[in-house]
Amino acid sequence: MAPRTNEQFEQIRAESKTKILVAALELFAIDGYHNTSISKIAKHAGISKGLMYNYFASKEQLLKEVVILSLEDAKKMSEQLLQNLEEISPTEALRLSLELFFQMLIENKTLWKLTFSLAMQISNMPSVTAVISKMFEDILQQFEMVLQLNGYSDYNIEAKLLAAHLDGIALHFLIFEKTYPLEEVKNKLIANYCK
Repeated sequence: MAPRTNEQFEQIRAESKTKILVAALELFAIDGYHNTSISKIAKHAGISKGLMYNYFASKEQLLKEVVILSLEDAKKMSEQLLQNLEEISPTEALRLSLELFFQMLIENKTLWKLTFSLAMQISNMPSVTAVISKMFEDILQQFEMVLQLNGYSDYNIEAKLLAAHLDGIALHFLIFEKTYPLEEVKNKLIANYCK
């Protein structure tokens, strides 16, 4: 059998790191950051605890990378919307921004659970706080831009109100998922903003 190439080693390393990140995301979201040990993550990922430290210097660094990885899809979707702004009406841009939020909420429930959980726990983790704060700032700026295009003179305050509405909707959906009328709430919110 021939020795492995550098590319094969890199692929194995990337796959192991991804397994760790996925396991950590699931456990942090379910059990909370402070209740999840490195040993538990390693076991869930099917690797040794010692190997974890080859990829991540600390549990906080692992959490930061989990958050960054989880936000990649949202960032790509948001960038795609912003690239197409010139081709669609302001009302359509606002509708698409809201649709995007609901799509991300449905597709990434685990990330949302983790984000809400972390929001109350991470004041002593500046690197993670910075990543989550940046995500919220980017979302707020996008809403400010689309609300301004739609003629809202107080677009910056309206964006904050809209973000608070969306946070509340997300929280209620995550708590009462089986009985929460998400589709109806989404349609009502879009109808209110996209007249």
